[in-house]
Order: sequence, then structure tokens, then C-alpha cells
Amino acid sequence: MALKAAKHVRTPLVFLSEHGREGLFEWTPGDFAVQCATDTQEGIFIESSHTANTTGAWVRVGHEREWRTEWFGLTLDAGPGTGPYCDAEAIPMLLLGNIVKPQKISFGAGIYSLGAALPEISWQVEISGVRAQQSTIVVKHYVEPTSDRGVFAFNDHGFIVRNLSVRATSGSGGSGISAILTGNAPAAGRSFIENVTVSGGDYFDQSLCIDGHTNTAVEGPSYRGVWVRDSEFFGAASSAIKLRSVHHIFMSGLFIATSGGTGTSALIIAGDVEAYNDDVHIFGIISGNTTMTRLSRSSFHSPLNGNVVNDDTCNSIAWFGANFSGVHQQNWANSAYITS
Repeated sequence: MALKAAKHVRTPLVFLSEHGREGLFEWTPGDFAVQCATDTQEGIFIESSHTANTTGAWVRVGHEREWRTEWFGLTLDAGPGTGPYCDAEAIPMLLLGNIVKPQKISFGAGIYSLGAALPEISWQVEISGVRAQQSTIVVKHYVEPTSDRGVFAFNDHGFIVRNLSVRATSGSGGSGISAILTGNAPAAGRSFIENVTVSGGDYFDQSLCIDGHTNTAVEGPSYRGVWVRDSEFFGAASSAIKLRSVHHIFMSGLFIATSGGTGTSALIIAGDVEAYNDDVHIFGIISGNTTMTRLSRSSFHSPLNGNVVNDDTCNSIAWFGANFSGVHQQNWANSAYITS
């Protein structure tokens, strides 16, 4: 690459014209040994052939804001969702993201197939695709040994995921998207999912998993603050959506169904004694069984199309909608009802 050989003393600012990786790079003094070693695709950091990376490197201008996957050479699937895989490029991209922490990572239109799990995302970021004639589709082909971990796996930080589909056509385990706290504290920021479809059948254990059971702090237990809108979550081996120990979850324009998977649960809301569920409000279609434990101050606006299982740890809950099929167990503690 010509940029590697450029004389930075004479030309401290260079425009890279390579197709797909276009951008302005600036010679930046400092120790970039870790960044250069991690950025194997040279999407953001390019080592000079004249100067050690412990002294300086070529750094993409404006990289703190938005990254584009083509900068890292992510390989697009030819069409059927069977490969070639892009994880060899996507894995170092996200490892670098955990170091640099950009505000946004944008996927282009096309199919991105994964033959291995991506790194967990440990910073607050927006993952965004496009909705067009050819939308952004990320396809899982690997076995995920952890039941809940997502293709896009978030932990102690808020996130945004919008305008893409997550699918699975082989492999097993895990989720399409997961947000799982690792310690006794709420997420560092709020989380948003918008215009997203997750469909993988039994190649997932669930399509969406949000889990805050490790946060038992009295002043703010559970995973707190999630907004989901205009999205679809289809069936999996266990359930379409699993919410464990969540607070302040607002979902609208939602379609949750068991179709595509053998699991009979569309929605599971399970709480722990010290990390319970509270303020879950869902507007949309829930097609399949719903199970609730340790849930309070919540409402569901959907036709009843499947059994609703609950116990006396649930209270102050309302379900609004016509009863098409299924049995609604009235095992509430108090102030809970169904209208039809």
C-alpha cells in the first residue's frame, strides 16, 4: 500500500483512494502498537514502513464517530447465506472497537455470513444496517455453546441496533441479540432496538435475550431501560423473547411468534427474588405461550393467542385484547385482569 510508504514528515495528511476504503488519514504521533496489532485489516490504523508504530501511525480522520464495515474488508455472501464467511474481518473490527469505542458501526446492504462468534461488545455503540431492495442480513452458521449469548452480544453498556435482520441457517444455541449484565450494576446507558428482524428457528435458543439477574442493587435492580419498536422476533428452540430481571422495557409495533421454531413460548419473563421484573409494556402481536414470574406494574396489548402462565409473584398487570385461543391463568397476587 502506497500510504504505508508515504513520507509523513513531508505529507502529514493523505487521502486514501483505494475503493471501499476511501478516506483521509493523518500522521499522528504516539504509541499505536496495540491498535495496529489489533487492526489487522488496517481500517483505522496503518503502520508506516518508515517509523515504528510505538512512535506514530497513520490514523483515519474522524474515526471516533462512524465506522463502515467495508473499511475492514468484510466479505459479502454471494446470496444463499452459506458463505464465504466474514468473521475473519469482523472479529478484529470489533476487538478494535472495544479499544477505540466508536459511536457507530454501519453495515452495508448485503448478506454477512458468520462461521464463528463475534466478540462481545463492551462499549456503548450503534450497530446499523440498511433497509432497501437488498437489506442488511447477518447470518449465523456456528454452534454457540452459551444458551443466551447473541450474535450481537452486549453487556454492561447501552446500545442501539437498527435496520437489519439477524438469521441463522445452521449451528445451534445462543440468541440473535443479547444484552446480559456481568455485575451488580445497571447498564451504563439506555438501549434501543428499531426495525430489526430476528429469525433463525431452532438454530437459536431464543431470538432476543435481555438478562439483568446479576444486578441486585436495591436502588436499581435488574437490566433497566430498553425500547423496542417496529420489530419482529420469530420462534426458536426455547422462546422468541426471553426477559430475565428487567425494568422499564417498552415495546411497540412488535410481532412475537413461535413460528419457525419448535419452542412453544413466544415470551418468557422470569425474575429473581432480588432482581425482579417491573414496568414491562408491550404493544403488538404475541402469538404463542407467555410465561411470567416476579412481574409487576406491566401491561400487554395483544390478542390472546396462546396460554398465559403466571403465579402469585405477579401483580398489577393488565392484558388487553380479544381472546382468540388459549387459557389465561388468573393466579395473580392482586390487581391483575384480562379484558376481551
